[in-house]
Amino acid sequence: MKYKNTKVAILVPMLIALSVVVGMFIARLVWTDSPSFVNSESKIDDVMKLIDMYYVDELSPDSIEDVMISDFLHNLDPHSSYMTAKETLEVESELTGNFVGIGIRFYVLHDTVLITNIIPGGASEKAGLMAGDKIINVDDKPISGIGISNDSVRGRILGEEGKKVKIGILRDGVAMNFEIRRAPVEVESVYYSKVGDIGYIKVTSFNGNTAQQFEDALNMLKIMKVNSLVIDLRDNSGGFMHAAQEILDNFFTDKQLLVYTEGANSRREEVYSSGRNGKFANYPLAVLVDENSASASEITAGVIQDYDKGTVIGNVTFGKGLVQRMFNLSDGSSLRLTVSRYYLPSGRCIQRSYKDGYISYLEQYYANYGRNKQTVDSSKVFYTLNQKRKVYEGDGLMPDITVEHDTSYVSNMLLAISRKNIIADFCVEYCDANRKKMEQVDSKKKLDSFLENDGMFNKFLARLSHDSIQYSQADLTQSRKYLNKILRFQIAGYVLDYNIANAILLEDDPYMDKAIEILEK
Repeated sequence: MKYKNTKVAILVPMLIALSVVVGMFIARLVWTDSPSFVNSESKIDDVMKLIDMYYVDELSPDSIEDVMISDFLHNLDPHSSYMTAKETLEVESELTGNFVGIGIRFYVLHDTVLITNIIPGGASEKAGLMAGDKIINVDDKPISGIGISNDSVRGRILGEEGKKVKIGILRDGVAMNFEIRRAPVEVESVYYSKVGDIGYIKVTSFNGNTAQQFEDALNMLKIMKVNSLVIDLRDNSGGFMHAAQEILDNFFTDKQLLVYTEGANSRREEVYSSGRNGKFANYPLAVLVDENSASASEITAGVIQDYDKGTVIGNVTFGKGLVQRMFNLSDGSSLRLTVSRYYLPSGRCIQRSYKDGYISYLEQYYANYGRNKQTVDSSKVFYTLNQKRKVYEGDGLMPDITVEHDTSYVSNMLLAISRKNIIADFCVEYCDANRKKMEQVDSKKKLDSFLENDGMFNKFLARLSHDSIQYSQADLTQSRKYLNKILRFQIAGYVLDYNIANAILLEDDPYMDKAIEILEK
């Protein structure tokens, strides 16, 4: 498929813009009887020198370069991007699926750093830190106080692998000190649960650990004797293609083309299933997607659809079919440059058009949020490989079965709550206040019983009154069930684990309900 983003189409408007900028500077210089020219080999260098010499305010050359590079790349395509050194390190941690820290989850509550979870097997568990501990200093320097942020806390706790960090905490009013050696912490990207006889797997990203976590989840569900599977790729923006390949390997007993990439300066490269796995090839399968499913998520769902391996359920996906390669620059920053396009086994590319520019590309996403219809060239028809069903190119992946977004629970009350951090604050406060009482809670059933008997939801309503959130009885009736679910989800994440917490979100979920209906036929 040819796009209108030719080199001429990109460079001409940029050169014109640069010429206008230079012209403006020259006009200003002539007016003030200053030298009216600069003489370098690059027009960009000319502009940089003019800004440095004559701009009205003092500017950092690095910040100017960052903006110019970023804007230039956005004129190429919406996914080529520039990242600062700090952003590069953060993205690398996300993609590898590991970061170096002490193995805790924390929450900044009323200017105090509260440990909400201790990651099993991590350095903090070995050292003796506990959920509920309040961190008061790091390396003998205070860390609590007005204006403290999650980023500043992470900056103090994360660091070099093997290097020790001193953590001062307050536990039940008693100050204690720990010396902890920083170590790699694995990022969880896969959660699973059993719903009736169906195995449910939520994949939040495709990082370096995702494929192994996915296989572990499959094996656990097999032990639980599930007879079908749901893979939830909603709100998954993608990641490593090789992680998607290894996940798909579980559903192919032979060597099959999964995806291929091709670009003007990149030769065609094909990715195949290994043919050595396929342990779950015969399981009935459903895949859940929405408008935030992108890149590797779309490839995974698209391969399942192209081979008629399962039913794709949800909304038209984001439409990111471009491949980026990361190039590291000398100052630690990096360039993510689009080098090719993804093509599904049927031959189609799911990249939506970006011919009208970056801003229009984003506006189109928001305008079409939750859409259940593609905008495609109906003359460009492709066919699934087994059942020969019609599928189309571009504008994301069209599900086999669409689901409408449920907004029936959205009230003025809920909108008012969402503008503040009330739910998150309340859940952390509630767990902290009831930590000892909930020590024996080890299942969803016991948690629900405790929360019901303790009047958790009424306490939440009292918190709303304290925070001056006004609502009508009609508002409460409209949003009560949803609010109770979200509160239980967050509390379960602190008290139990995120597998159980994610299972709570499946209650009254129209996407999951449709998947169950299809799989139980």
